[in-house]
Amino acid sequence: VELGDKADLTILTHNQNLDLFTYYLDTSLDKYDYYVISPHFPLDDKSQALATKLIARVPNRKLIMVDHWLKSYSGNYGAVYQDFENDVYEGLMQGLEKLQSASALKVITLSSSLYGPMICKGVERFTKEFNIPVEFIHSAPEIIHPNEAFLVVNSQLDSGLAALARRIKEQNLEVGKDVFIISYNEFDLNEVVLNGLTTISTDFKQMGKIAADMILNHKTIKVHCDFNMTRRGTF
Repeated sequence: VELGDKADLTILTHNQNLDLFTYYLDTSLDKYDYYVISPHFPLDDKSQALATKLIARVPNRKLIMVDHWLKSYSGNYGAVYQDFENDVYEGLMQGLEKLQSASALKVITLSSSLYGPMICKGVERFTKEFNIPVEFIHSAPEIIHPNEAFLVVNSQLDSGLAALARRIKEQNLEVGKDVFIISYNEFDLNEVVLNGLTTISTDFKQMGKIAADMILNHKTIKVHCDFNMTRRGTF
């Protein structure tokens, strides 16, 4: 982000690739007033150490981390983030009564999901605390049982939600009445998908606004975004 009479915004997508992120830093460092970085990189120790080293090339006064916060990274920089493990716990709490009445909660997440293990850990803590049967799977099950609830973690990125809806329909069950679905992350299309897809999600609009306010007001703070369940027809 380069400030002037009019702000110039350049968006570069690293796709979790540290080599590409390195190239962007090599070619863009010192060109901008602020660097808003989503530090979504592989979570193994080697990758995280390299990501931390690369981000350290950006002066703290110019750095804002968004969506994910490398909490081990010290300094007076900005961060506006979600907390995957604790957020999913709090989001599911907002549907506790319905989930306690369900026969089981089945969590569909890809094995390649970057934050899937964190989300599943939060789900496991939630279901253990409230004695809710839970199963973690990587695709829609062949057999759908009435009164089951599903949390689809990667529904916007793969065909998991479509496959689940298809199986439910094939078994003459009705979403929102016989079977319940919660999707992770809010998108505009969720209002029309399956006549209204219930979600648990960080507030991405709030995230963008807070990051913009930091830039416009020349301040660096660390803020945890709101995380809520939006109830619609599927739950």
